[in-house]
Amino acid sequence: MKRFLAFILAALMLLTLAACGSNGGNTDPQPDNDQNQTDEPSKDDPAKDMEHRVEEVLGYSFTFDGDVDERTVTDGLIAETEEYSLVIYCFDDIDFDTWDNVTDSAFKHVRSTMRAAFRFQPSEQTNSTSSKIENDYGETILKVSGTMEGDQTGEGTMNRQFIAFYYVTDENVVRFCVGVPKDDSSASYAALDAAMDTLIENLKKAA
Repeated sequence: MKRFLAFILAALMLLTLAACGSNGGNTDPQPDNDQNQTDEPSKDDPAKDMEHRVEEVLGYSFTFDGDVDERTVTDGLIAETEEYSLVIYCFDDIDFDTWDNVTDSAFKHVRSTMRAAFRFQPSEQTNSTSSKIENDYGETILKVSGTMEGDQTGEGTMNRQFIAFYYVTDENVVRFCVGVPKDDSSASYAALDAAMDTLIENLKKAA
């Protein structure tokens, strides 16, 4: 009888040890694997705040929204993405008179700059919208959008949408930035418009 009871106790001890071994001897609640995955930052998610890159162009600071490819022409800096192209005019040879005629006085320089930058030389500019903005840095900026008719090298006469902005330096001369979407899609135009707004909002004199 005693041997029988000893056998039963030994069997119970073996069962208890086996149960502990399957849990690694740890009786604490195990963490939920799904919860661990949720708490870790996703490597596939882009950063919420896209990095802005600042370029100083002859006394002014320009902030680009995201990555752009840059190159220079004689009278400006060109920035391009897959959706739009823009050029910053940086000569000081356009005298400021009034805001009412700033686009007319700058048009000759717009033509030559766009020819060098985009192989497109406009002969006529039609403004559809025009608004004067003062940004947080105290810069007064005229934003204009519309269409330009002109000669596109290799394609002949055509109309192209544009967005431009103009500002006046302390020396009372006009500079401008003009951009064109890469195609006629609303997405390309919206991307250009957003990029121009970023430039306008952050335009300031260089430190």
